Amino acid sequence: MRLAALLGPMTLALTLGAPSSYALVQPAMAGHPWPWPTTDTCLTSPAWDMITNSCNDQVVRLLVVPMQIGATGGGGSVHAYAHAKANPFGTSDTTCQAIGIGPDNLSYYFSSNKNTFSTSVVTLDLGSVNIPSNGTLHFECNLGWHGGSVVNVEIQ
Repeated sequence: MRLAALLGPMTLALTLGAPSSYALVQPAMAGHPWPWPTTDTCLTSPAWDMITNSCNDQVVRLLVVPMQIGATGGGGSVHAYAHAKANPFGTSDTTCQAIGIGPDNLSYYFSSNKNTFSTSVVTLDLGSVNIPSNGTLHFECNLGWHGGSVVNVEIQ
């Protein structure tokens, strides 16, 4: 009985005392193949959000996912993540990297380039990336042949 009486106030205290956190998440479906504008029929969407390289031609496909970063256009460092998987056989990896781009299109800032051979979706911690003031951010993911996929990308 005492435990049950304490659970309510403890839960409330933990919830109210938790640090605020936010994440901006962009589905992979918001992305496009590169070079742009082109059509790549190998990049398909078998499930909501996810983009998959469905061709079995042993060619890795580049998917560019732009990120909306707000009206102020950056001006700081963010932490980047991608949710991705390799092909179902674990023989062709998927890699992702976040890139901050200056307003002049001449300044570039790169996160770590991470990969996975996992056959189920994992979170790739890409680390920090600088977004220049009035700049933009996008993610570049190379999708492994015959099933490499990206579900979404996010920044915090």
